[in-house]
Amino acid sequence: MHSITDSKVITKSGERRRKSRWSANKHFLPNLPTVLPPDLTKEQIKAYLLKLEIEDITKSLRSGDYLLVRADNRSPSPEPVYDAQGKRTNTRELRKRQELEHQRHDKIQQLLKLDPSYKPPTDYRSPQVRLNEKVYIPQDDHPEINFVGLLIGPRGNTLKALEAETGAKI
Repeated sequence: MHSITDSKVITKSGERRRKSRWSANKHFLPNLPTVLPPDLTKEQIKAYLLKLEIEDITKSLRSGDYLLVRADNRSPSPEPVYDAQGKRTNTRELRKRQELEHQRHDKIQQLLKLDPSYKPPTDYRSPQVRLNEKVYIPQDDHPEINFVGLLIGPRGNTLKALEAETGAKI
């Protein structure tokens, strides 16, 4: 298509142009206006910037380009941690992905406070929060009561019914 001779570029039609370091390709980001209206409030500008940041993080998570970090800019890796199968659970990729997902979650929560009608990206799932609470059984105070038998019930039916009713794992 192009042939380079000295500092000139010859196109298909035979005309000569100066060689440029800039790409002739135009980059287009859909649904992102490049000029903002002047009458936006601070909240609207903040919401717009949050949308841009969320979209940028989502794009990098989908494409996997968050791994492209120069070796001299990286922080030192922590000691490796392995699971029961011997697979490493804290690789650089996993740590960076978790960091980006956490940033995206925080920004989506901020944006939902500013704009409740905002729809998060389709691949976004809010992190599952596990609540743990211990309930102590007064076995020493009441040794005559069989608490384990009462909780489990015949064939575990009482326990199953409690788990189904409360939605909690007992």
